[in-house]
Amino acid sequence: VRLAKGGIASLLNALGVPVLLLLTALATLIVLVREWRYPKMVGNIPGVWVMAAGLGIWASASLLPAPVKYLSINGLTVLLSALLVGGIIARLGRDERSVMVFLGALIVAGSIIGGIGVNDYLNAWKHGTHELRAYATFTNPNFLAGYLLLTIPATLGAFASATDRTAKLATGIGLALQTACLMLTASRAGAAMMLLSVIAWLDLVLISRAHRGKMASVSQGVAIVVLSAVLASAPTLSRVTQTASAANGAAVSGNPTGQAHSAEFRKYTWIGTYRAIAANPIMGTGIGSFEAAYPRYTLTAFTQHAHNSYLQWASETGWVGAVLLMGTFAAIVGFTLKALFYVAPLEENTAPFHPYFGSPKLMLAGLLASLFGSMIHSVFDSDWYVVATLFTLCAVLSIMAILARVVAPQNAYAPQPLSPIAFYSSIVLVIFLCWRGVAPMMNRIAQWNAAISLNMAYIDPANAKNHLEEAAKEYRHAVGFAPFDPEPLLGLATVSIPLQQPDEASKALHRAVVNAPMGRTYYRLGKFLLEHNDRKGAIAAFSEARAREPRNLQNLRWLADTQEKIGQNEEAKLTYETMIELEKGVFGRVRAIPEMIETDFAYAHLGLTRIYEKNKEIMKASGEYKEALDIFRAYWEKRNTAENQKNPDKRNELAETYLKTLEDAEKLQMLGSSNDKAEYNKVKVEWEKDQAAP
Repeated sequence: VRLAKGGIASLLNALGVPVLLLLTALATLIVLVREWRYPKMVGNIPGVWVMAAGLGIWASASLLPAPVKYLSINGLTVLLSALLVGGIIARLGRDERSVMVFLGALIVAGSIIGGIGVNDYLNAWKHGTHELRAYATFTNPNFLAGYLLLTIPATLGAFASATDRTAKLATGIGLALQTACLMLTASRAGAAMMLLSVIAWLDLVLISRAHRGKMASVSQGVAIVVLSAVLASAPTLSRVTQTASAANGAAVSGNPTGQAHSAEFRKYTWIGTYRAIAANPIMGTGIGSFEAAYPRYTLTAFTQHAHNSYLQWASETGWVGAVLLMGTFAAIVGFTLKALFYVAPLEENTAPFHPYFGSPKLMLAGLLASLFGSMIHSVFDSDWYVVATLFTLCAVLSIMAILARVVAPQNAYAPQPLSPIAFYSSIVLVIFLCWRGVAPMMNRIAQWNAAISLNMAYIDPANAKNHLEEAAKEYRHAVGFAPFDPEPLLGLATVSIPLQQPDEASKALHRAVVNAPMGRTYYRLGKFLLEHNDRKGAIAAFSEARAREPRNLQNLRWLADTQEKIGQNEEAKLTYETMIELEKGVFGRVRAIPEMIETDFAYAHLGLTRIYEKNKEIMKASGEYKEALDIFRAYWEKRNTAENQKNPDKRNELAETYLKTLEDAEKLQMLGSSNDKAEYNKVKVEWEKDQAAP
């Protein structure tokens, strides 16, 4: 029953990472048992294990400065799991058949994701939605494009290398689906990187002479990419055309385009991230801590990612972590290039490489091109912070290494058994991953159940109390499984208030603040204290939130309003003025979504209006009133657009405040601010229609 109410997709989404961690632990355990019973000599690529191990150790050490340990433990768990996956693939890839199993899995996964994206777009197109950007199983189209950049060149190399008709047909279909899906994401950077990746693959193929005897297959592969890209190019071309039109309009009107805003937002996000690096150059702020640490250094609105994998990694692990990351890449790429350009190609040997694939160098070139495209695209997006993309990246690097090991001469590396240090370290990691898989899984199941109970409280108000009590029970279970996770504590506080259990809500919020001292937890505590008439305590909590997120408008507004309510007018005035400075500066001018109207600025202007009225500064009060009214008018015109949709409570508050502002204009008539009854009546009628709409 709960599965039907909550949805299979939402459950799978909640359990995805914990299940992945448990599967990684199981696979590692199987490999360790096999190595214990049947030790094998496997060639180790010079420098790779040292760099990869150093990467994991340094990331673990970065937990020390992390402001929110729970977030950092999560980030570290995913990284160590991905490194283990890479190690498993590298260890098991002892012959050509193993190589093709892993490469085939990567291609099949990319093809399935590509097929989902194409299918979603076609279904939307059939129903009249022609502006959809495909995102398949990812949270946004750009992340999907970043993932496909890792699979398309690898699939292209496999297609060109295929000697069996079935293998060629399968890889050709997969290549077409992946290419079309990337174009349907309408990611201009993704499309450009795909083009560069294909060019890089061709260059590597020609320089290494891997095309000899395979030129027809190489040409066919490129033709599939080009044809699929052209057939699915409409969304990308539409965005390019819109950008060009907007740019022409901006040149006439003097207003920046949305794309210009996007570029500027990225620029200032990079600047803010660099500020975090400069402040924490050695250890960083802690792996996985970007969400909690970045708001101290941001110049623009909050974002969960730095839109640059390298900067984000350096901000979390310092310059040392960045060097270890690039050192790992360099060691694998260096060995791969040496194998690719080796004078005596493997194809000249009498034994075929594989029953279905005849040219390992074509595939090796494809994997190198995959890494190249991903590395360039990661300059513009934090692709490697997406779990699926990170695991795929590690798989590409490992398959590249073992394929190069097959191609390279035996004297290029020294075969060795698995060392005791690696063996026992892996056992420790297996135990760690089992803990990090089971506990979060039970935590997320409990939170999922709580969310269903909360939903039922809205659907079935007659039994709302019973549903809320069930939700509270599930949140308590979640806290038991993951005591340092602030989310179930915040959820428990939310349901405890309508259940009239303020003590439990207070304990949960204070515990959340201790476990996760970040702006969001202090803000929630401040609102709770304010609702229970502890205004001084609320100001203290809002001030702590401000120290961690100095540019959070929502928190600044509540801090200023509370200061004003207890008579701290000068302090409130300074806080409101801080908000206005943000409005006039980079923060207000550069937004990720330029169409979104930031209404908190209007409340700051109204707050200053009240303070100036109290101080008999009528001219200043009139000016602030006009500023607030302009913001409300801009919001009202775009209130029903996707960018400006608010939750019902906030929409009601905005409408009521707008109407009150129009009514209050009567007080300022003497200064030329007329009480526009027509505007008031128009807004009131439109709002009544909005409320009546289904």
